[in-house]
Amino acid sequence: MFEAGFIRSRGACAALALLFLCASLAAAKAESATPSVPVTASSDGIMDACNSVGRVTGLDPKGDNFLSVRSGPGGKYTEIARLASGADIFICDERSPWLGVIYPADDATVDCGTDAYSGEAKPYTGPCRSGWIHQKFVQVIAG
Repeated sequence: MFEAGFIRSRGACAALALLFLCASLAAAKAESATPSVPVTASSDGIMDACNSVGRVTGLDPKGDNFLSVRSGPGGKYTEIARLASGADIFICDERSPWLGVIYPADDATVDCGTDAYSGEAKPYTGPCRSGWIHQKFVQVIAG
């Protein structure tokens, strides 16, 4: 009887530990989706906070066919998302050859609020995602 109770309690402990591990991994993944180098947005009151609109292009369809969004302006930064060919982006910041961009999550049609920024440059905190991509794979379509 003692052994059966011990085994059940060990099983409960293992399940609890697994649940805790899964929750920790989910929190780490959510945290990594935030850029470590924020994309800044600013406006002079006449133009939107992001000076240009671009489209992801030039990806190799025989390769991985996505563009990594990084947490900072460089290949050493963590990948926080992936954009498909044809994805539209707002270009708000630049640290050549890297562009600080804002884009809707999962290609959803949503107002990213880039027209709401005014005055001095500040980190983007709107409803959309932000990060850094290499300019080689961006075609400016407006601005």
